[in-house]
Parts: sequence; structure tokens; C-alpha cells
Amino acid sequence: MNLMNLNLLSLCLMFLIILNKIFVVKSEYMTATGQVFCNGIALKYVTIKLMDSDTDADDTFGTTRADINGKFSVSGSASDLIGSPDPYILVEYTYSGIYGALEIQAGLLESVGSDETSEKPYASSINFGIINFNNQECKSYLNVLNAMIEYYDRTTIKIPVTKLIVELDEIFIGNTPYSSTDTIHVPDNYNYNNGLDALTSKHELAHIVRHTFDGSYTHFLSDVINYNYMQYHSCSSITNNGFAFNEGWAEFWAGECTTYIGTTYTIEGNVASALRQLKSTCGSSYYKMIMVLKNNPGTIHSFADFNNKHYSLYSCKI
Repeated sequence: MNLMNLNLLSLCLMFLIILNKIFVVKSEYMTATGQVFCNGIALKYVTIKLMDSDTDADDTFGTTRADINGKFSVSGSASDLIGSPDPYILVEYTYSGIYGALEIQAGLLESVGSDETSEKPYASSINFGIINFNNQECKSYLNVLNAMIEYYDRTTIKIPVTKLIVELDEIFIGNTPYSSTDTIHVPDNYNYNNGLDALTSKHELAHIVRHTFDGSYTHFLSDVINYNYMQYHSCSSITNNGFAFNEGWAEFWAGECTTYIGTTYTIEGNVASALRQLKSTCGSSYYKMIMVLKNNPGTIHSFADFNNKHYSLYSCKI
């Protein structure tokens, strides 16, 4: 190698060293703590990510889950091309645990629902303090998760789907939520600031359970057509045995339509009350009521069907 090439190589190496010192910093480690709320209610078990804001894709320091009180502590390392990291907290409305799995999706692209804090100056330890959000994403998360917890408390088993999806802001689906075998579909601008309330969450989760145990998604679509599921209704609606049972089951589970006592089971309010009477008369637990559905896929599309299958399992009917 001649002297000119050697000098050129030396200059290049020196230039790279200078660039590295100016523009590249070593990986920075930090710990962040805080407590997350939704309209003043603790965002229990929500996914917490400690992020570093970058000019391109943001880096993730670390990921954790808030505890039952919304408290979190998350640690990890990140680095910036220029200067120090710019940390912030990203809250994703997802849950996975003993009660099952839940993901809130929002927007036309159906991305994971999330919120974030503003950036803070870098420090090795930062307390983000009280973080409070107030929107349909966080409220829907809490209400549906509470419905899942209640289902577990009643039955001792988790919900029967790999992941429960709640799709907010859907278009072209009417004005009210509806559920398939694993997804609760919520119309665009439905109860926009508050999302799914507690009662609706219980009702729709009951549909998810019933549709899942009844059969495949194809079977669900067949029932939609056969029993005209896509219609507006109330406790007093007179429809058909299949529709009335489907809605009556959800109303039984959610504690709705409590004043109905009739025996015309094309009226969903009567179905809800009959299911309560059956449970009480036979001393059945909620677990046993669920097992009637689970053990008889594709065969229960009326209260009479459920009553007879309950008798087959537990030797009791009304």
C-alpha cells in the first residue's frame, strides 16, 4: 500500500471515529414508573410500553403489564442517533392472562387501540406519576375486561376464544354493536366518548360464548340468515325461536328483561326469564348452563332445545 492510500485510509478511519462520537451514543438504560387510569378508574392489567421517540420508527425500552391498581414499573435500554433518548409511555389496550385474551382495535385500519403520554427529558429513573385518559378505547377495554373477569368468576373457566377482538369505529354495520364468534363489532360513532358500557359488554360477551360453542364462523353466518339476526329488537320483540333464544341467552347472562314471565318463547324476554327459572329450579350453576351449550354444538336454537339438552345432562327441566 502506497503512502497516499495509507493516509487516505487513516483519514477515513478518523472521520468514522469522529462521526461515532458526535452522532452515536451508547445505549441508555432507564426505569419508568407510574399509574394509569381511564376517567379516574385504574387501567388494570393493561399493556405498558416504555418508548423512545425517534425521527423514524420509535424504539421500545421495555414492556410490562400494569397491576390491578394500574401501577407499573418498566425498564430497558434504547439509544438515539443524536443526543439522548426521549422517553414516553405507550398504553396498548390489550390483555392476556387467566381470563383469556382481549384486544381493543380502533380506526378504519383496525390497529391496536392505544394512548400515549408526552415525552419527558431522559433520566435513568422517571416517575410519570398519575396518567389519566378518557376515551372510548380505554372505557371499552375496562368494561369488556370486567365482563371477562365476571365470566370467569361465574364459571371458573376463561372465555372460549383464542383472542376476543373489539373493533371500534366500524362502518356499514348499522347503529348497534353485534358479535360473531370472536369479535364484537362496534359502529363508527357509537356512544363515541364512552364506547361499550358495562351492560352491553356483558350482553355481547354472552353472544360470543354462545356463538363459539354453537359452531364455526360458517355456522354462525348460516344462523344469521336462518334466524334473521340482523334486526333491531327489544325484550318484548316477537320474532322466531332461533332469534329469541340467541338474544334471550345474552339477556339472561347480562341480567336484562327481568319482568317477563310468559311462556311464548318467540319473545326474547320470556326466554331470558325461562333460563333464570331453569337455573333456579334445577339448582344449576352458571358453569352447568355453559356446559349445556358446550356439549351440544349446532343443536340448540330455541329455549325448548336448551331445556331438553339441560335435562339430558342434569335430569332436570321446567
